[in-house]
Amino acid sequence: MTNSETNTTFIKKEEVSRASDLVHLNWRLFRSLPLFLKFLPLTFLSILLASAAPSVFRWYAGNYSSQTDNGFTLERLLWIALLSAFFRISAWALFEAIGMWSSQSIYSKIVRGLTETRTTFFDENPSGRIINRLIRDYDELRSNAIIFVGDFFNAIIEVLGIAAVACFASPWAMAAVIPLLLIFFFIQFQRSTMIEHCRSLSSVASSHVLNRQNDLIEGSEIFILYQKGELLLSRMKDSLRTYLQASTLTFQVDIWASFWIRFFAECFSFIVLIFTVRALDTDQIDTPIAGVIISALFGITGVIGWLDYASSLVSRSSPHLRRVFEFIDLPAESIGELARPVSQVYKKYSGDISFKEYSMSYRKDLPLILKDLNLTIRQGSKTALVGRTGSGKSSIVQSLLRMVYVHKGDILIGGQSIFESDIQKLRLHFGVVPQAPYLFEGTIASNLDRGGRLQNTQLAKAMEAVGLNYSLEHKIAEAGQNLSLGERQLICLARVIACDRAIVLMDEPTSGLDPETDARINWILHTALENKTVITISHRHESIKNYDSILELAGGQVVQ
Repeated sequence: MTNSETNTTFIKKEEVSRASDLVHLNWRLFRSLPLFLKFLPLTFLSILLASAAPSVFRWYAGNYSSQTDNGFTLERLLWIALLSAFFRISAWALFEAIGMWSSQSIYSKIVRGLTETRTTFFDENPSGRIINRLIRDYDELRSNAIIFVGDFFNAIIEVLGIAAVACFASPWAMAAVIPLLLIFFFIQFQRSTMIEHCRSLSSVASSHVLNRQNDLIEGSEIFILYQKGELLLSRMKDSLRTYLQASTLTFQVDIWASFWIRFFAECFSFIVLIFTVRALDTDQIDTPIAGVIISALFGITGVIGWLDYASSLVSRSSPHLRRVFEFIDLPAESIGELARPVSQVYKKYSGDISFKEYSMSYRKDLPLILKDLNLTIRQGSKTALVGRTGSGKSSIVQSLLRMVYVHKGDILIGGQSIFESDIQKLRLHFGVVPQAPYLFEGTIASNLDRGGRLQNTQLAKAMEAVGLNYSLEHKIAEAGQNLSLGERQLICLARVIACDRAIVLMDEPTSGLDPETDARINWILHTALENKTVITISHRHESIKNYDSILELAGGQVVQ
């Protein structure tokens, strides 16, 4: 996109990630799993023992079957077999099970990154993209990435173990593993770059598929109404076709790389076999050792194939890892604000609210919404904000909550700048009644007190103040679907009353409500919220006729 397009486009384009260092990316993955790292030394020991156990078993079985009285017993052979199985299971459990269990902390970091970044992020990124990261990319990390790396370490140790066994035939046989590994890692390096690019294309394409599905679910009526159903289906087909093409390209790269890796593995096996036959012919090794070497060589293709497969999967999971860490590394809300010293001491804000030469926008590169705003709202007053769409009403509320990009100026409450306090602590001073009231599945009590810190008597008084007779244990469905819109709005108002916040922000609280509920909310403003500072966004003048002041905004300024 050009600079001019960037300045006029709000939805951010999801681009293919650039290539990155796989080692660095996977090392960061493991550093994010503290429990896994504690068990890592024991895990590697289990992998080494699991790799060596089959060769020891073959060697011991060869000596036992020689029918000579050499001290080799069936009981010891059985113990070796049991230990081999134990070490193999331990290697799997320690690496994969503990890794998957530890990955839950990464999901917590993703959610924390989303909750602590600017709300404009959710406008810039379609819901399909966010869902894709939270579900598909994280699931790839949890279910596959850790297992793939574990398989890679298991396979590379198996290959080195076969090289060590080949040393018994000839040092030159062991040396032959060096060019094999060099060729292997050269092919893997080439493939990993291509696979990563292909997987990035696939991930971006899958986000588009999810977006088209959202269009079908949320906007199907509009498409049908304007007779554009065929256009919607065409867009869905194009998105799916692009996704399938990216996935097919990934398989093509995999197939060719695997062919050449297996070809050179067979060449290595043939070379070591020649050295083994020569060593056996010249009595440099005995028959049991030769049997161990030949058995290992018969499995070299499978081990190299396993290593090849595990390596390709590690490369394949890297785009998902990067996308997960992108969400973890989302900039905090305070990033982009004017540099101010933030006090670690909790400040209690109380008093008049003053905007001083305040200018803001929703993104740094977007036009200003509020421009050099000077405004004072008296403590305890009931103030209504009116004006056309885009005049700056919601911007004032979001500015108080520090949800926007500040270009200059300050906001003071009781003479104290709101930028000198931690964002989360600052928001504890505000009670919010949204335009679209949302309730959580649970009880009335759990919705009024999300933190579980208030007494039931306090919650009951809040319900009484809004005139609702439901008990605190009354069950509420998800989103409050078993209640009317007016009841949901009153419960949201009761939540604010129960929390006893000094400043109440209301966004169209009576929008879509009947006159009786509208009148009840106005009555609550002058009873339960009598001593609170209330700022209301409104389009209905009859709902705000009893307010202390009505401020009309236009172009980011108070005009009346």
